Amino acid sequence: MLLQVRGDGKDYQLRVRTDDRFDGISYRYRFKTQAGTTQIIKALFADFEPTFRGRIIKEALPLSAEKIQQIGFLIADKQAGRFSIEIDWIKGLK
Repeated sequence: MLLQVRGDGKDYQLRVRTDDRFDGISYRYRFKTQAGTTQIIKALFADFEPTFRGRIIKEALPLSAEKIQQIGFLIADKQAGRFSIEIDWIKGLK
């Protein structure tokens, strides 16, 4: 997946789910933004980690691009205060 973002220097996660449930396993890709700078992030599917409530699920199946149903972003790791991230676009990779 490629995404173009403009961030605030904080760490974010790109999260995808392979079902339409609110809770359950999600796959995360962590990335750091540079304040005030537009970046292109290359998130390879093999680099996504399967997680449930912050814990890595070792027995989960690898992420399958064909099964992605939800895409979201998360600021985590107890970063307090204001945040700002602009998502210009998201593209799939073959």
